[in-house]
Amino acid sequence: MAEEAAVLAVFFEGTANSITPVVTQVGMFFEACELVDLSQSSAPAPPAAGFKMGFDGCGHAFGIAGTIWAVGLGTQCAQVVLRVEELLARHRRVSVVVLGLSRGGIAALMLAKRLAEFDGDALSVQLCAFDPVPGNLVCTSRVLDVLRLNAANAVLDCSECHNLRRVLALYPHEPLPDLAFHAPILPRYPASDWCEVEEDAVCGCHQGALYPVASAHRSMRSACKASCLRILTFLSESGVPLREGCCADVEVLKREVLTEYEAELRLDAATYRIAHSSDGSGAILRHRRGILLNKHHRQLVAESSTQDLRKLSEVAADIGPLSTGCGLQRRTKGTSEESEDDGDSGEVRGSHKNVFLLEIQRSTPQRTPSGLIQTTMGLCIIS
Repeated sequence: MAEEAAVLAVFFEGTANSITPVVTQVGMFFEACELVDLSQSSAPAPPAAGFKMGFDGCGHAFGIAGTIWAVGLGTQCAQVVLRVEELLARHRRVSVVVLGLSRGGIAALMLAKRLAEFDGDALSVQLCAFDPVPGNLVCTSRVLDVLRLNAANAVLDCSECHNLRRVLALYPHEPLPDLAFHAPILPRYPASDWCEVEEDAVCGCHQGALYPVASAHRSMRSACKASCLRILTFLSESGVPLREGCCADVEVLKREVLTEYEAELRLDAATYRIAHSSDGSGAILRHRRGILLNKHHRQLVAESSTQDLRKLSEVAADIGPLSTGCGLQRRTKGTSEESEDDGDSGEVRGSHKNVFLLEIQRSTPQRTPSGLIQTTMGLCIIS
């Protein structure tokens, strides 16, 4: 007789990283996850109902081919699919919770597409992609990849992932040089009320925003702390048990992050980071001024017991009452159209001041805040 339900947590590290020993918070949360490790073994028989799998970055596991061409991501996804099939043979329902960084974020999206072949009543997917970077130039993906075979185009359209229930996609705003091939991807998600999508721009630079807080450089610690809070909350809400004491107390983290967000708002440092987008050329922006740092800042303010902060965010931003829910921004369209909750990500009505200092744009303006011009090839030149 099949057991009722099972959870499988999957962790994909960034390109050059190992899952153990720990390099980033992906490995940290894998280590803290109190589930049976299936990475190297077959699924044990019930009553065990909680499992995990962890994967080294494709460059670490598959060498130069993995580093340059993302070779190995498909192999890792195939291993997960095999375990899912084993679990579905023993359980009525399986919930797959995925965390991926950089190329590991691309693996998470690839896995979601492969798991779309399974019955949505039997399998659900919750996905957290931290700065998913395919390793392709935007111009290459848009113009030269006619057959759409590179890593970016392979996961640009996830709209058919019918059993995708939740997406948390986080994008650090600080850019790297174009030749670093670090443009992130903004995929298209299902146009379903069953799929809750939160895309948010965050502080930091790529992997530098996801080191374990205790070992992060002082200049990165604030961004890493905010990332830790986001991922810790995501995993907990997705039913993934974590070892007690693996992170600081959640309420303490919230207070510290809120204070650091307020300090970040006072800095004037506009940036522009180009992105692959399902709607053309996207970007991760930092404006010169904003009322709130990002959507997570709005959520923390809404949950704060400090009423003057709530009044400030509601009245000054002119964005209506703030929800005290989990902070997910529901996308009711699978394209660039956003829900009412996301519609406030531009300017304040009747003002030129942006609501959010950090913003994701799926169709970039011709001129960016930092004085760059977007060319038709998806590259940047100084104006």
